Amino acid sequence: MCWIGKCDLKIAQEDISIFKVLYKSNNLLYSEKTFISIYRDFPYTLNKEVESEIEMEPWKSGNIDVVFKALHSYDPKSTSFVKIAGTRVHLYHNDSHGWLGNFFIDNCVRANGIIPKGSAYALNDTGEYISNRIILKEVESLV
Repeated sequence: MCWIGKCDLKIAQEDISIFKVLYKSNNLLYSEKTFISIYRDFPYTLNKEVESEIEMEPWKSGNIDVVFKALHSYDPKSTSFVKIAGTRVHLYHNDSHGWLGNFFIDNCVRANGIIPKGSAYALNDTGEYISNRIILKEVESLV
């Protein structure tokens, strides 16, 4: 996932609600509570904290940052899904920043969770978070 924006890292003073779009896992090595990230095939297990370093550097102009490594998620207050033809849904930013992604309903889920209190995080203008910690709590259908 590509993260664009000025990355002013903050420390969460309380749990922050987030969600991720994940694949259902067909891998027999994973439990039924494990789901796979779309962009890096990283496994997430419900109710288990995941940690990552945050690695980034300023882009050429210095006005935005390029994030090389972090946990990515979306802000549920500023994004929403819209069902389109067949089995596809689009993820949009609510304040007309536009389209953020295209997903297939039959093999994807919305995983709701938190960035735990005390985590490092940043939020860009399109409702995308990066953080160093995430806990996913439950899954539901995309629409």
